[in-house]
Amino acid sequence: MIATLESVHVCESTFASSLGFDSFEDLIEASEPMLSSYGELWFILELPEHHWLAWPFPEWDASHRFATYEEAVTFVRPFEWD
Repeated sequence: MIATLESVHVCESTFASSLGFDSFEDLIEASEPMLSSYGELWFILELPEHHWLAWPFPEWDASHRFATYEEAVTFVRPFEWD
């Protein structure tokens, strides 16, 4: 169990540093939590190069990059439930 928790912390740290943050805590603090249209937790984050990233939690996926905040939000919430 300890090895698994250690692996998670290493993945979190690696993900944060790959995006230009000193720690995973700094990354989370800079991110805006948002529920998708399907109830999944995502984070929206402005990257240092002024692009926006939408990343699903708890996955460490940095592939969903956008030019604007609005594009990132629309990706996470393509439609809103009434």
